[in-house]
Amino acid sequence: MKKVFRAEKFSQKILDILNQKYIRKFEALDINSIKEEDLTPANISCLTEAIITGVLQVKAGYSAESALREILNDWYNVNYIVKLDNDEINSMSQGKKALVLLRLLISLENSKFPILIDQPEDDLDNRSIFDELVNFIKARKADRQIIIVTHNANIVLGADAEQVIVANQDGINTPNTEYRFEYRSGAIEDNTTIPGSKSILGRKNIKEHICEILEGGEQAFGLRQSKYHFAS
Repeated sequence: MKKVFRAEKFSQKILDILNQKYIRKFEALDINSIKEEDLTPANISCLTEAIITGVLQVKAGYSAESALREILNDWYNVNYIVKLDNDEINSMSQGKKALVLLRLLISLENSKFPILIDQPEDDLDNRSIFDELVNFIKARKADRQIIIVTHNANIVLGADAEQVIVANQDGINTPNTEYRFEYRSGAIEDNTTIPGSKSILGRKNIKEHICEILEGGEQAFGLRQSKYHFAS
């Protein structure tokens, strides 16, 4: 958090209120270019006394009291500087910026209502998703319900989703039972199918849907496993 003195606005306000002929004769303070360090108690007292006694005359439409009320106003702004790992938000990548804003949104909100987040993985690489986003979600979901729309397996599995909802649009290779859009929900560990189901949602269990939709299918998962040559 940074306090910023609006010096230009402050000086302009004084010029709008006070008679400039008298300002030029006032030597105690350079009113045309006041800086924050000029606002010492002694200088403020001197300026106030000069207006009250008429050494500094106010323009028509102002009294000494109304002039001082406007001049001795709050001339500070509070700027918030957002940093992560010593990087300011304006210099961050789009992905890191999105991650920081998401953390701010969830951490600073006092509400305990559920929060819906649409594809938080956008613009984030998989390492950032697994190391930062997933850990953050796991920590925060203890305080409030977090509902996430995602296409990333790391978020579903890494964050230990308690409930997975699979959505399917009716198609030739992905038929539904009755409606254009149908849904099935269950835990990550759910390995049950619906016997005799004609729907793609019923023919596969939740684990199979996760593997197919988020990992690209069992074949793609196996191909990656063999390509990486990870030791078992």
